Amino acid sequence: MPRIAPSLVALAFLASSAFADGPKDNLPDNVRPVPPKGSEIPPATVEELKAGLAELGKELDGLKGNPLLPDVEIYHKAVRYAVEFNELYIVTDPKTMKVTRNDVPTAKAHLKTGLKRAKELKDGKPSWTTTTGLVVRGYRSKIDGDVQPYGLVIPKEYDYAATNKHRLDFWWHGRYENNLELSFIAERERSAGQFTPAGAIVVHPFGRFSNANKFAGEIDSLEILAHRALWAVAVAGLLVLLAKQGGQVRAVLTSPKTLGWLVLSTALIGVNWGLYVWATTHEATLEASLGYYINPLLNMVVGLWLFREKIDKWGWAAIGLAAVGVAFQTA
Repeated sequence: MPRIAPSLVALAFLASSAFADGPKDNLPDNVRPVPPKGSEIPPATVEELKAGLAELGKELDGLKGNPLLPDVEIYHKAVRYAVEFNELYIVTDPKTMKVTRNDVPTAKAHLKTGLKRAKELKDGKPSWTTTTGLVVRGYRSKIDGDVQPYGLVIPKEYDYAATNKHRLDFWWHGRYENNLELSFIAERERSAGQFTPAGAIVVHPFGRFSNANKFAGEIDSLEILAHRALWAVAVAGLLVLLAKQGGQVRAVLTSPKTLGWLVLSTALIGVNWGLYVWATTHEATLEASLGYYINPLLNMVVGLWLFREKIDKWGWAAIGLAAVGVAFQTA
């Protein structure tokens, strides 16, 4: 089968690129900082923000023990982290020279909102707990005690007396290295996002990866995945009964060969998901992504090898472009 040799070479090249990470990449001097280093901020502005943090911090001290305190703390933490770790960004469009992002006004606005919420909480009149539209709230992790923000889109017809039922959806945000608490809160206060089903409540957890509330020590997303697998079995069983296909299921279960293939495919899917979950929680997200990137190319090789399919010039061009892309990402 000499004609599959080029495919195998390309696949070997891609696979080797997936393991480009090594011990040297764990040295701080060799690792690209994520998030990247912030912009130069005038010392006077930094001192002004620190003064605002101190003022808000005093208000927080007087509210300890209040169950709604995380809804205020998220603003203090967002600004504190940005100032303390040099994560304030001022971005200018190189073509128009217009400022497209300026975190300084955002930080000042967050401090103002934090003080406003602290006063309302002190007076026993937290307005954000009964409002509709865009609402930002916070929760405290049961694992490490850290506070994390999350955005809510509350439909205008929502009844806080809970007399009506509403659909609840979660929007898991993808990877964005500059998406810190500061910008996340601002975005959730400004935009409902791309997913706004009529009459539904949409929850936007904070994170830099899908299901990234794992960063706070939570396991809710993994529990959801487990429920998805278990309930899929129940729903599939119900559909089999409704479609009266029990005979076909019995035939499969009594056929060692067919059952064996199904067990093998199920195991492979389990390994696929398990490996991906492990990779994303062990600083190997790039490798996991490359694995998914390589998978279609492997399918092409299998088709060429087992089913005698032919790859035209465009197919080989696609393989070449994919190889270049992987090489660039792992360089």
